[in-house]
Amino acid sequence: MLTPAYVHFGRAHQVRDARQDILQEAYRLHSERFTKGTLVVQPLFRELWNNKPQTGTIECNHVAESPEEVLQ
Repeated sequence: MLTPAYVHFGRAHQVRDARQDILQEAYRLHSERFTKGTLVVQPLFRELWNNKPQTGTIECNHVAESPEEVLQ
């Protein structure tokens, strides 16, 4: 699992590649522990939504200047 910060700041590929390197090194050092062969880190999602916006939704062009403005 990747944190939102890794994805937002463009580090997702770097983290995924590092994890794959660690798995390959673990397999190289202790292949007897990997009864199903080498493990592969899952590929990154191209797109992932919690609540995908529907087409034709209303756009908001106003950006709040402060947190207090949001609460009004």
